[in-house]
Amino acid sequence: MIAVRDKIIGTNETSIFEDLLKASTERNKGDRPANLILKFEGGEVIEPDFAGLRFDGESKQLIPSIELGLWQNFIFVMGLRKWLLFKSSPLEFLGRINLKREKNDDTGFYRTAFYSHNAVLIGVYEGGIVALSSEGEVEWHRKKNWEDEFLGIENGCLFFLPEAGDRFAVDASSGDDAATD
Repeated sequence: MIAVRDKIIGTNETSIFEDLLKASTERNKGDRPANLILKFEGGEVIEPDFAGLRFDGESKQLIPSIELGLWQNFIFVMGLRKWLLFKSSPLEFLGRINLKREKNDDTGFYRTAFYSHNAVLIGVYEGGIVALSSEGEVEWHRKKNWEDEFLGIENGCLFFLPEAGDRFAVDASSGDDAATD
């Protein structure tokens, strides 16, 4: 499993990965998600409505936040509805992964966990499952139900238990349904 860290991002530029990747936000009206601006040598990435907002007890206001994950030579900048993927050495923007989340979802239930399996990174989140190769390419991405509980990986399959019903399996190499026997 890889570690995911919360990062609070204000309107001032903040380093989120060493001094190589810097982030700032622009606030939208009300409690809408904040726009994210990422700067690095050789480029800039601007993502509208990217960063979630958390209430900060000290300042008594909503503060934009993202999550940051590191795996092998990759950096994941995770927002509400997409992940941005960077190669870390040399720093290079590889692309976006649009998540299977809706604009009207309750973001308070958003959770992501990552598992490494056979040189593939499996991301399990409440609305889907995504597999990334060691080259940073999406191998497969599929939707899952919010209430499906991830049980683990065994014999090349991801096992889930739905709220009502028998457990089911997903083939870790293809993302297809697999037999549970």
